[in-house]
Amino acid sequence: MNNSPRTRLSPGQFLFGAAYYPEQDRAEDLRDDPDRLAAAGVNLVRMAEFAWDRLEPSPGEFDFSFFDEQIRRLGERGIRTMLCTPTAAPPVWLARRHPEILRVDADGRTQVHGSRQHASHCSPVFRAASRAITGAMAAHYAGNPDVVGWQTDNEFHCHFSEDYCNAAREGFREFLTQKYRDIAALNEAWGTAFWAQTYAAFAEVDLPYPNRPSQENPGQRLDYVRYLSHAVIEFQREQVVLLRAANPRWWITHNGIFPNIDYRAFNADLDFMGVDIYPLLAPVVEPGSTVPEAYSARMLARTQSLSPRFIVPELQSGGGAQGGFMTDTPEPGQMRLFAWHCVAHGALGTLHFRWRTCRFGAEEYWEGVLDHDNLPRRRYEEFCREGAEFKAQAHIFHDTRPCRDVGVLYDTGLMEFAHRPITLGLPSPGAVADTIFTTLWRAGYNVGYVHPLADLANYRLLFLGAGAVVIPEVAAALTAWVQRGGTLVILARSGRKDERGQVVTATPPGILAPLAGCEIEEYSRIHLPRLAGLPSTSFTWGGEECAEHLWREILRPRGGRVVAQWRGGRFEGLPAVVQHQVGAGTCFYIGTYPDERLVTQWIALLAPMAGIRPLLPELPEGVEVTLRREGDRRLLFILNHRGKPSSIRGVPEGTDLLTGRKPEHGALTLEPYGVVVLSY
Repeated sequence: MNNSPRTRLSPGQFLFGAAYYPEQDRAEDLRDDPDRLAAAGVNLVRMAEFAWDRLEPSPGEFDFSFFDEQIRRLGERGIRTMLCTPTAAPPVWLARRHPEILRVDADGRTQVHGSRQHASHCSPVFRAASRAITGAMAAHYAGNPDVVGWQTDNEFHCHFSEDYCNAAREGFREFLTQKYRDIAALNEAWGTAFWAQTYAAFAEVDLPYPNRPSQENPGQRLDYVRYLSHAVIEFQREQVVLLRAANPRWWITHNGIFPNIDYRAFNADLDFMGVDIYPLLAPVVEPGSTVPEAYSARMLARTQSLSPRFIVPELQSGGGAQGGFMTDTPEPGQMRLFAWHCVAHGALGTLHFRWRTCRFGAEEYWEGVLDHDNLPRRRYEEFCREGAEFKAQAHIFHDTRPCRDVGVLYDTGLMEFAHRPITLGLPSPGAVADTIFTTLWRAGYNVGYVHPLADLANYRLLFLGAGAVVIPEVAAALTAWVQRGGTLVILARSGRKDERGQVVTATPPGILAPLAGCEIEEYSRIHLPRLAGLPSTSFTWGGEECAEHLWREILRPRGGRVVAQWRGGRFEGLPAVVQHQVGAGTCFYIGTYPDERLVTQWIALLAPMAGIRPLLPELPEGVEVTLRREGDRRLLFILNHRGKPSSIRGVPEGTDLLTGRKPEHGALTLEPYGVVVLSY
C-alpha cells in the first residue's frame, strides 16, 4: 500500500475546509466566499465532483473558465483546491448518445439519467469518456499552483455496487478467463458438479442472478464480487495514471468505505484514503442505533487500519436529508466535536459537508455550514473555532498516529466477500468485528481494526471473529505473531473455507487447527426464540457464566487444554474453550459467536494475560478516549459525546492543548460535547 511515503503534505499541515459547489449557487452568493472561508482558517476546498456537464457541456468541448475563476479567487486568499474527477454523475448527452453505458440491476432494469452513479465501470465507452474528462482536466490544471490534490470520482459503490449490463457480463467472462485460463479449473473452483452446472467454455458463463430460480452458485457469486472490486479498481487506476502523469506532485485520494471493494488493493493506487463521516446518520443506516459516535468511530478506525494517514472529505455540519429521512441537527458544540473525533482516530484533514446549503436538488435539506439564505450563524461560528484550533495545534498532533494494542482482524476483501453467498443467517465477519470493536472501544481500550497481513508487531491481543476463509499466508502470520508472545482469540466458524470459498476437507478449524490446539467435534446453529424443549447452554470461564450466542461448537483438544466446558442438556461437560500455548504466546479458541456481554466478560479475563488495560481506569457513558503517539509524544483525546457535563478521574499528568490547563489531582470535567487533547 502507498500511504505515508507519498502523502505530499507540508510538515505539520492539517487540511481544513469544506466541500464547495459554486456551480450550484448564484453569483451574488459567491462574492463573499473567499473572505468568509479565509476568516474561518480554511486552507482547502473540494470542488467539481458533480460538474461534468459544466466542464464538458458537449462531447469533446471543454470549458474550465468558471472553475478557473473560482480557484483563482480562493487562491488569492491562500485557499487551495482539491479537484474531483466528475465521473459519479455523467452528463445527459453521454447517456443519450451511448445508452450502453448505463448500469442494469439484477431485475433487468436499466438505470436512467437524473440521479448519480448510473453508469457502468465495466463499460468500455464510459471508461473512455472517463479518461477523456480526467485527461483534459489534468492537462489544464497541471501547472496551476492552487490545485494541490484530487479525489477520484465520489463514493464508489455507495448506492449499489452490482451491475448486470452487457459490458459487465463480457467483462466478467474476460476476468474469469484471465484468472483460470482453463475452463476445467473454473469448474473445479466453483464445484460445478453440483446441480449439473459444468461449463464447456467461458462464453457459457453468465452473471449470478439471485433467486432465478433458486440459490446461485456460491463460487460464482464470490468471483463475481471479486470482479466488481476489480472493475472499480481498474476504473480508478485509469484516472490515477493520467493525473500522476500530468503532475506527480499532486496527492490523490478517494472517499469510502462501501461494499464489494477490496480496499487493500484499491488503496494501492492512492496516496491516502478518505472516508465520509456523518455520525448522526447512524439511526438511518443502523435502525435502532442510539450511539452515533460508535458508528462513526468504527468507520474512522476501519479507514485508519486501511490507510494509516487519511482525510475526511465530507464531515457532517448540520442535519442531513434525502427522500424520506432527515438526521438530527447537531447540537451546539457537536460539529466541532465531530471534527476532533476524526482527528482522534488519525485524520490529517477534515472538510465539512457542505459550505452552503443547496436550494434545489435531492439534497436541498442537507445542511451546510451556511444556511439557504447565505447568512453565517452558529454553525459558521463553530466552523471558525475549529479552524483556529487546528491552525494552532496541527504542528503538535500532525506527526502522531493512533497507537493500538488490541486489534480486531478484518478484511474488506476475501473474508467479507466469501460470507455473502451463504450467510446461514449469521452476521458477517465485518459485523462480528464491529461487535468486538464497539465493546472494547466503549470500555476505553486502545482498540482498532487490522488486516491479517498487516504489521502485527505492536499488538498484544488480537481477535479473529467468524473468519471462515483463512489463507495459508494469514495462518502463518498469526502463528508467527503468537509464537513471539501475542495472545490470539479465535471465535467459532473460523478457518473452514479456502480462498475459492469451498469448505476444506480438514477437520475444522482447518488450517488454523495447529495454532488453535483443537478440532471441532460437532457444531450447531442456534435460533432464538429457542425451540420448545431444547435447553440453553453456557460455559463458566474464570468465574463468569457465558451464554451461547447464535452458534455452538463442541471442541476436541489437539495439543491445547480445556479451560471451559458447556453446561446444559447433552452438551454437559463437553469442551467449549481451549487454550493452547504456542511459543511465547497463547491462542484461545472459543466455540460460539460474540455479543457485547460476552466480549465484556472475555476481555476481563484476557486483558491481564495480554498485559493491556483501558486508557483510563473509569470511563463514563458517552465519553470516548483514544491515544495518538509518536516516539515520546503522547496525545490522549478525551471526548464527551453527551449533552451534559462529565467528570473524568484517573487522568495522567499533562496539559490540555486546547486550553493550556492541567488536570487537578488526576481529574477533569468535560463540558457538554467537550474536547480535551492531553499532551503528556
